[in-house]
Amino acid sequence: MSNQEPSSAPQQAVREGSADWDRGLPKSARLLDSADFRLVTSTGRRLSGRFFLLFRLSAAAPRSRVGLTVSRKVGKAVVRNHIKRLVREYFRHHRAAMECGGRPPLDIVVIARPQAGQAAPEALVQDLQKLFSSFAPSP
Repeated sequence: MSNQEPSSAPQQAVREGSADWDRGLPKSARLLDSADFRLVTSTGRRLSGRFFLLFRLSAAAPRSRVGLTVSRKVGKAVVRNHIKRLVREYFRHHRAAMECGGRPPLDIVVIARPQAGQAAPEALVQDLQKLFSSFAPSP
């Protein structure tokens, strides 16, 4: 048996072929601490959609952040990861628009409902658009 290390050439080709591979959502744009999740879900404003529940709270951070909860009721790991990638991408593309017009940055928690696992990606995006468009400047 040969003890050779696997080549990373295919992985590099994928990265080099994709113009967007290095533009992911940085950790500074994510809610990672369970205390932050609890604070947003317990004191934030609740918005309800067909496939998602969304909680929002004015943030102390300089930019808006998002946290995701996708339980096993939604589906197997592949399905849950797909939904998380979709929500992160949506947030990444619409983050600047949410903060324009003097609006304060927000901490947002998105919880996927079980029916999100069977929904088409287009339906998930429509639900996110409806929820995120309801953000209005806080008085």
